[in-house]
Amino acid sequence: MSGATPDIGTCDVTRAFHSFGRTLNSLAVPLKDNISALKTTSSSWEMLRQKGHIVSQNGTTALLYIPRHLLGLEAAISILEAGVHGMSSGAECPKPRFDLAIRAEADLQADTLLTATGHHHSIADTSGIAVPGSPLGPRRPVPYYLAANRRLLKPVAKGELIRCGDIEIAEDSHLAKLRCKQDQMFFGQEAFAS
Repeated sequence: MSGATPDIGTCDVTRAFHSFGRTLNSLAVPLKDNISALKTTSSSWEMLRQKGHIVSQNGTTALLYIPRHLLGLEAAISILEAGVHGMSSGAECPKPRFDLAIRAEADLQADTLLTATGHHHSIADTSGIAVPGSPLGPRRPVPYYLAANRRLLKPVAKGELIRCGDIEIAEDSHLAKLRCKQDQMFFGQEAFAS
């Protein structure tokens, strides 16, 4: 990695981290002027260090090498864009393009509880995989976080995606209700159609 640049308002974005101990390329990208307000404090970096992030020895920069770690930054940027510039930072016609689905990495038995643990919300014997976005349906891949802490209704073979019909989804699930609203908004059809 090239290391954090000394320029204020610059974010060092790493395209790849390490491959067998060999450091790969990185790219410095200037942030918009109004984003410089997002400078972190030493307590912020210490929190990231405690969560396992790589933080510089002087505590002024950190490496966020998994893209989902930028989600918190994305929210702050969106708020600043709206507050400072009075405009949305999103697409004119947003549409979900991908879902984070869940794949069995071992044969899973019926009645298995898909327990999410740790700050990465890992589920034993599974992995997350990006799939084309689609409305919920019994034969469609279940979104990862909708599967978290749910029971399997039937066995799922190693390598198979876990489908909505494979898990027990409570009717009062707030997350499931929000997803159904999203599906109606973006796909124009009822969830669990197919």
